[in-house]
Order: sequence, then C-alpha cells, then structure tokens
Amino acid sequence: MALPAPAADAHGPRAYLARCLRGTEWILAAEIETRLSPTTITLAHRSVRFTTDSPPPLASLSLATADDVFLVVADVTGIDRTRAGLAYLRARAHELPWGAALAGLKRLRPQASWRAATVTASHLGRRNYNRYEIEAAVAEAASEGLGLQYRPSRSPQPHTPELALRVHLEGTRATVAARIFDTPLHRRSYKLTTCSGTLHPPLAAAMALVAGLRPGSRVLDPFTGVGTIPIEAGRLQPRARVIGSDIDAERIRGASSNARLAGASATFQVEDAAALPWRRASFTHVVSNVPWQRAVGLRGRLASASSARDEEIARVLAYAGRAVLLVDQEDPLVTRNDVGNGMRVVHRSWLSAFGQHPRLCILARGGEGGDGPIDAGAPWGPALGRWVDKADTLEP
Repeated sequence: MALPAPAADAHGPRAYLARCLRGTEWILAAEIETRLSPTTITLAHRSVRFTTDSPPPLASLSLATADDVFLVVADVTGIDRTRAGLAYLRARAHELPWGAALAGLKRLRPQASWRAATVTASHLGRRNYNRYEIEAAVAEAASEGLGLQYRPSRSPQPHTPELALRVHLEGTRATVAARIFDTPLHRRSYKLTTCSGTLHPPLAAAMALVAGLRPGSRVLDPFTGVGTIPIEAGRLQPRARVIGSDIDAERIRGASSNARLAGASATFQVEDAAALPWRRASFTHVVSNVPWQRAVGLRGRLASASSARDEEIARVLAYAGRAVLLVDQEDPLVTRNDVGNGMRVVHRSWLSAFGQHPRLCILARGGEGGDGPIDAGAPWGPALGRWVDKADTLEP
C-alpha cells in the first residue's frame, strides 16, 4: 500500500530525508537535532529521516554534514524483488500526493521555478530490475502529478531548472522524495581547486562538528591538502582561529584560493607534519585527514618516522584539547588506545568513503571536555552525546 507523507497540508507536519556518507549518520542526526529540533528522527543506511511540525527556515535545512536534503513525497510498501514488484510500484506511483509535495516545496522556496523533473533511483540488495527501470516506473506518474516534463537522469540539461526526485528501495519499502535545493549540498561552490585524496566536504564538516569547536578555539589541520577541513571548521564556528598546514606548497596555494572563495578566515602555511613550528599546547583542537598512503603517501620526515605524527599532535595540543583524525583502516590508531603524553583514543568508529573503510578516531587527555568520546560542553555536544552510541550500529 502507499503511505502518504505525514500531512498533505504544506503548512503542517512534513517528513524530510537527509543523505550522508555511511558511518556519519549519528553525526548528521546530532546536527539535525541541534538545528531543527525535529519531532521525530530516525537513522537508516546512509540517511537520517526526520519530521517537523511546521516548515523550517530554508537556511536551517542547508545541513553541513549532509550530502543532500529531500522533502519526502511518500512511502510505498509491499515492493518485492520480482518484476511484479516493479509493476506494483509503477501502479502505486500514480496515487502519491504529488500536488501536496509540490506545495510543500513552494512553501519552503516561494521563488523556485522548475521546467522539468528528473528521477534518480537506488536500492539495497539484489532485485530482478535495475535502477533505470525503477526511475522509469515512477517517472510517468511524477511528470503528470507535478505538471513537469520528465528528463531522464542519463540525459541531464544543466541549464534547465529541474526538480530532482529520488527513489530509494530498502527491503520492501520505497521512499520517494524531492530535493529541496537546486544542487546537492555536498557540491561546495568554493571548492574549485582540488587534489588527489581530497576530503568530501560533508565529512570534513562532520569531523569539525565532532571535535567540539567553541568560540575562541585554536584549530590545526597538519595535513590540510586544499583546505577542506579548515574551511568547513570555520563555517561551523566562525569565531575559531583555524590554521591549515601541508608539506606540499601547491596544495597550500589551492587551499588559500578555496578559502578566499568561501570567505573563510583560515590561514595556511607550508610545514612538515613531523616538525611543526608551533610551541607546546598551541592548539585546543587538531582535526585532520591523515594520509592513507594510497592516493597520498607520507612525505618529509614522516616518510621514515611515521610515529612522529602522533608525537607532534600530542605536543602541540593543549592539555584539555581534542584531536579528531580520519585514518586508514590499517593505521596503528585502529588498535592502539594509548597514544602517549597522556593522550588516549576515546572513540573509534568506521566510515565508508572512497571505496575504503577508514576509521574516525577521537583523541583526548581529559580536562574541561573530559575523557569521554564527546565534549558535552561544546555547542553540538549534548546532541552528539545522545547519538554517539549509534555509531557502528548499522551494518556496513
């Protein structure tokens, strides 16, 4: 049967779907809870679904840790893996509340105008039909219900305003949703300069959010690449002082260029991560995507003394400081808890990114933020503390 969205009234309760990288669902949930105070919130594979009593401000839906955000049109249940299930979806699609969904989008974005609609589908598990057949099964009903021309996802028209629809099948349920913004949120307009091994912006934002940045925080990324983490950290906490360093001068130039486009106040300089120039306890936070020695290898002194990485991080980090590091699944931090200088790994969870399963590691000594996995006193701390137990609870 087809289940309508929580309310057909564009002014009433609505359901939303935020997509994210696998393993960051709990962080996205904490951001949603803090920004939007939803009435319900549910985690699923690569997504967080939530409801609000009334349309939220559009700016609050521009979630830093989300890849994309959608308004839920409806759910259709009872879809099995056979061709009959595909036919069932096609028939039920004509019964969905397309008009109410369009009104809900217009409520959020009164000036928006679309000339065509696209449909992108995905599914978990094997089925006797593919994503393109799922898209076609919904396309005709969506086009009629929305009053828009259908544009196949394989034939994009970049200069035509398009309403992007998404269909995701998991088990026997299909969720049909409409993108709220014109482009996915993970496409940051500032990131014109890139490089091998560069970090996905929502993941960089998730790491900065977990770090517990506060006004006045002093933040270092010693493997900054083209500056994604410092830029995202500055967007989340504009009153923090953020520095990015890297041994590659060309990447530092790229980071400076991206920061100018983003309007970020982060500063960048060329440094060897094994011999950082700052004094002991210079930073309250270190947030970094450590080279995995795949797309990017270790250079400088680290090439022959990789242990210097953790020693330098511990040295420049203040006693009550925290480090959030994204490391390769074979990194010593994956199995070692004691880092030295009183610093310990207080949280470790896996992610799915770039076809790999890196680990998100939080390091702390204690002090103001305590030695638990989350600094409860930080702006995002209360919500993160409520969701941290959900890390690693969903299957890879």
